[in-house]
Amino acid sequence: MADTDFRFDPFRQVFRPVPISNEVHVAQYFDALGRVGFFTREACQRRSPSSVVVKDAALVTLSEVSRTTVPAYGNYRVDYSALTYWSHSFVEVHETRIGQTFTISYHGLGMGLNSSFRADDRFNLERSVTVQGGMTAESLRVLGETILRGSVLLAISTGSTISASGKRIKDVTESLSTDLVSLGKFLGLTRRTQPEILTGSGNWSRPANVSKVFFVLVGPGGDGHSAGGGGGGGGSVYGVADLDAIGGDMFAYVVGVVGIATTMFGCVAGAGNSATSGGSGGAGGTGTVGSTGINGVPHTGGNGANGYFIAVASDGTNRVMTSQNGIDWFSRTAAENNTWVSIAYGDGLIVSVASTGTNRVMTSPDGAVFTSRTAAENNTWFEVTYGNGLFVAVSADGANRTMSSPDGINWTAHLESEVNDWTSITYGAGLFVAVAQNGTNRVMTSPDGATWTSRSAASANGWQSITYGAGLFVAVAGTSGVSNNVMISTDGITWTSRTTPGTTGWLSVTYGGGLFVAVSAEGSARIMTSPDGATWTERTAPELNNWFSVTYGNGIYVAVSSTGTNRVMTSQNGIDWFSRSAAENNGWLDVRYIPGGGGGGSAGGFGGNGNHAENGKPGERNGFFSGRGGDAVTAPETFGGGAGANGTGADGLILLIY
Repeated sequence: MADTDFRFDPFRQVFRPVPISNEVHVAQYFDALGRVGFFTREACQRRSPSSVVVKDAALVTLSEVSRTTVPAYGNYRVDYSALTYWSHSFVEVHETRIGQTFTISYHGLGMGLNSSFRADDRFNLERSVTVQGGMTAESLRVLGETILRGSVLLAISTGSTISASGKRIKDVTESLSTDLVSLGKFLGLTRRTQPEILTGSGNWSRPANVSKVFFVLVGPGGDGHSAGGGGGGGGSVYGVADLDAIGGDMFAYVVGVVGIATTMFGCVAGAGNSATSGGSGGAGGTGTVGSTGINGVPHTGGNGANGYFIAVASDGTNRVMTSQNGIDWFSRTAAENNTWVSIAYGDGLIVSVASTGTNRVMTSPDGAVFTSRTAAENNTWFEVTYGNGLFVAVSADGANRTMSSPDGINWTAHLESEVNDWTSITYGAGLFVAVAQNGTNRVMTSPDGATWTSRSAASANGWQSITYGAGLFVAVAGTSGVSNNVMISTDGITWTSRTTPGTTGWLSVTYGGGLFVAVSAEGSARIMTSPDGATWTERTAPELNNWFSVTYGNGIYVAVSSTGTNRVMTSQNGIDWFSRSAAENNGWLDVRYIPGGGGGGSAGGFGGNGNHAENGKPGERNGFFSGRGGDAVTAPETFGGGAGANGTGADGLILLIY
């Protein structure tokens, strides 16, 4: 029987809502819903915005989010569509607001809430219950239909649990790796109200008549490194502190920040380590349980990932592969089976372009999962680069042979300066500079990736690759039989020829570690190096493959090829090279270093160890009040998440419930 009249005119088929102001509610945990919030006394009408205010000294007004968005700490959401089944509206708030008082103003439709739903947060169930797995209960009162499918054990001993579908409600002093209990669920089941969260450092005063405290300590995350390494996630300790056994009424605590552990009750939630280089992601912090009056569980934060290498191929089953060290490679699935020819990285995003296929661009935030994107035109795209907040690509054909994008997703075509076969592009000294393998003027420059100006190359060679390093543009040509297959420029406009050691054609050039390094698909050496772009020395490749691309990152040179038994080679100095096995024997055409390792996830309460980051993908949180690691763009979650590359680790946490 409804508590209030149903304000609906059955003859005109319209509602007659009335404004309701400052209706007071306390946020509770509703076990059947698995959410924290409150039921309004009447159903809310969607036609005008509702208003929810936290009834405290600050009178904070929350912001409404859509019903498909889980509310953050400053938000709430309303289920306006509930008329068809519950005849009321449910307002959800963030789980940490359990026990807080709210006022809500809205337009009511006069539909009351059945009392059985209002009582749904009670331990005893007053409606029918179906359990499809084994169930163990110490005390259970059921006033409706009960269907038990599986073994039933009724026990009265201390420590008995209620289990269903592998999820347990249990003593807080006990832990299994399969546990998954949210803070809201925990507070709802223990009948506790608002938890106490400590910040900074100081002394916590023991409340009157409190002898035992449930606590969660989370250590801070580590910083990421500019070269690509991610920070480690914070460790954790959770359990029950017996304040009488520990002794005293004041308890010192420290909530950790980067590099400083979180400590209280003699327990230590270790800080995640900061990354020290691109190839050294930080290790997760460890938890240590105090020796007196503590029944607790320690966990370790997840490790941050290194920066990593990524390569793309023209053929094969999996046309992407990644490696954290250039030696051990793992297959990844491309968005489409196109002829992928080039990779660029910028603003936390990997972008690859193809010379064939329906969608000739694909993107990935982490090097593991790729998404197809539509190119501005279906040209034979040869290379893409990133600079000045833009991705810019060049092609060998089409009406417009350049395209640019601010986000790697939406692309705009631009007219090139001359109708050449443009093969390579780089960014440096405030300019995009592209080279071509044919045409009258085989260099063009642009300050913005949209307007291009022709420049004269040093010679009419078939220029294949260009790079920028040490204040110098260096381009190499693939023309066989000539000895001037290198040209250099300080500004990208005026170019000078340089002599190569032999008459080999060169396909790719990079800069790093104080050296320019080029690779080739022909000749007896197939590698050459130069400290200044002017004087070059041949080096011997370990295998005479068609070496298509070379890059440098985190102290190592890596090259890939389209042929041969071992289609990867690496070197720490650019001189001595070693064969490595590719993930698959595909036609590998480009390789790049991605300085974007993810941060490790922190450990928390009722979870396990924090999850490790993988390449650019952050480690996930584990347990309530833990934090997901960050990536190259997104900051780590509060609490304890390790930062992605070049980021700052999240602070730790102390949570007390009594």
